[in-house]
Amino acid sequence: MEPLFAHGMLAFTCGAREALLRNGNNFWEFFDRHIRGDWGEDVNEDDRRVNDLALQHGGRILSAYRLRDGEVLWLHTDTTRYSTLILLANEEES
Repeated sequence: MEPLFAHGMLAFTCGAREALLRNGNNFWEFFDRHIRGDWGEDVNEDDRRVNDLALQHGGRILSAYRLRDGEVLWLHTDTTRYSTLILLANEEES
């Protein structure tokens, strides 16, 4: 299945990279879900609607997935589709 949107460059926060390594989670599994419209179990209904609208009209796209230890990983594609940032839910974007 083809990706639903352009994702741009990929960037990780140090915390997200360390959490993925610590948990033995494969980042590609989450990335694949993100670009195919599976926003994850931890995305609320409002954010799901925003994501679905962003596919049609532009806007940010946010997915949230649980790592093996229960920590939440976010994948955030910016409104320009220039980049996707992978970070932990408890980290702030800069």
